[in-house]
Amino acid sequence: MPLGLDKTYLGSNSWLSGFIDTDGNFHCEVSRDSKGICNKIKYYMRITQRASYHRVEKGFNVSYLPVMEDISKFLAITNVTTITRKRENFIEHAYGISTVSKNSSQILIKYLEVWPLFSSKHLDYLNWSAIAEISINKRYKELSYSEKVIFLKGSMNNGRISFNWDHLKNFYTK
Repeated sequence: MPLGLDKTYLGSNSWLSGFIDTDGNFHCEVSRDSKGICNKIKYYMRITQRASYHRVEKGFNVSYLPVMEDISKFLAITNVTTITRKRENFIEHAYGISTVSKNSSQILIKYLEVWPLFSSKHLDYLNWSAIAEISINKRYKELSYSEKVIFLKGSMNNGRISFNWDHLKNFYTK
């Protein structure tokens, strides 16, 4: 039987960082004008998690909703969304949160400066946070920064072809 939910403050340890490393993703959507200058940038981190603990034992069924609500509160996200996905042989129910606001993204950036990611997702985070900085400062209205945003976006997730593991030199054991 799993341990109960850890109720310590999420900002006090690396638990959320590990959760993001396994179940989070960094995204960026961009629209540009005819000159190639970005006129809209949407950047966010999304976490999705199945609705219930998958190893249901007799009389034991645990929802992931409290976990997702705690993460949502910590990141100042207004709500946890319910997701229904049709799979080949079943329907999957899940919960999702996204850092769509500037405030929630800034909270996440400050957290990950203290408790960094360690998988290759760390590299996606670095691109994502650079895009966030360009967006917050409205630098994307300059062609050179628009081009940088497009490059950073294209180098994230499945577009990543270069991997650097130098960030593991600072691996913590707290």
